[in-house]
Amino acid sequence: MNNGPSKYINIHQRLLMALKIRKNYTSIRTIYTVDVFPKGTHIHQQASPSINVLGGLVPMTPTTTLLEPSFFDLIASIEQAADLSEQRRRHWVCSLRQIAKWLDRPATVIPARWQSVRISVSQLHHARASVTAKTLANHKSNVRAALRWFGKEHDVPQQGVRLSTEWARFRDGLDDRIRDRLYSLIRYCSARGVPPSAVNDKIFDAYWHYRTETTARASNNTARRFMARAWNACAVAIDGCPLQRLTEPALKVAEPAWDAFPEGLRRDLDDYFAGLAKPHRSLRVRPETLGRIA
Repeated sequence: MNNGPSKYINIHQRLLMALKIRKNYTSIRTIYTVDVFPKGTHIHQQASPSINVLGGLVPMTPTTTLLEPSFFDLIASIEQAADLSEQRRRHWVCSLRQIAKWLDRPATVIPARWQSVRISVSQLHHARASVTAKTLANHKSNVRAALRWFGKEHDVPQQGVRLSTEWARFRDGLDDRIRDRLYSLIRYCSARGVPPSAVNDKIFDAYWHYRTETTARASNNTARRFMARAWNACAVAIDGCPLQRLTEPALKVAEPAWDAFPEGLRRDLDDYFAGLAKPHRSLRVRPETLGRIA
């Protein structure tokens, strides 16, 4: 038996002291915050020598002009409506501005028709808008009521701009599948006063830009290719109506090409796929295993 003090007591005491200090530091540091304040700033009267690009005007995206009334026109009409109560005008205008904000689009390029904004509004989620589901539902209901009132008050067509006689006759000669695919293009050209025989790639580019900026329709190359093919099919099928063919977007080519890969990798892959194509023997099962299964 060793009656003397253990040589490990000092080690344990130091560990306990370090643990105590660490606990105190952890509890105290949550009380204080440290900010960094600069002592001073340097202000130069001239441009920095590292900036060697002359300042110029920053080009802005050209504003798209709608072919029909917009949310901006709707808000102005509501604010001037004498047959609406003050509370209803305030609620409708607030909801229209909130929906335009959540759609991340100016009020001047959002059509004042429910059929045009229905898909975009239905895709809004209350979590992304940082509001409750009830608040978002109230805003959607107010916008729909305001658009319904505006349509009746100003006789706004629910399906968009009315077609001209020439375009109406062109539409009636199409089958249902082609008509559904070209309907938005037909309405755009009719509102712009462009006859069917004058539709070319330039008009189609302008329409596609308008479609991208003002609608929730698909605007990728696949949708554009389908519409161009439908138009070109009309150019072949319709007699007595000289239509210009539209340029279809090129199909996406897989990159890189197969020849760009290393020869060893290509050889290994060919051997691997060739092995997969060979017939394989079925798995053999022992007789005693079959007896256990039975």
